[in-house]
Amino acid sequence: DVPAVPRFEGIATGLAAGTGDAGAIVYEVAPGEGGVEAASFVVAHREVGAPSWSEVTIAAGEGGGEITGYAAGDAVEMRARALSEDGVESGWTSTVTVTIGED
Repeated sequence: DVPAVPRFEGIATGLAAGTGDAGAIVYEVAPGEGGVEAASFVVAHREVGAPSWSEVTIAAGEGGGEITGYAAGDAVEMRARALSEDGVESGWTSTVTVTIGED
């Protein structure tokens, strides 16, 4: 069985994220409704226009994380999907675009 597509519950960037890093993104991701339980989430991110995505995997119980390496003013696309205990992938969320230091 397939886990439900997760959802972003919050995204903060730059110094407003509370990390002290002007280029940071702090995000919260939660399981979607229905499907099998998510064991982990894959969060993909890239600067708008970049040809490929970078990915980070977190345990579902963590509920979120932090991405660094961007600079204030960068426009960044993010998306997420869930993985079941057996490694079955959900579909991706819609792509969300944030601007570092403005969102």
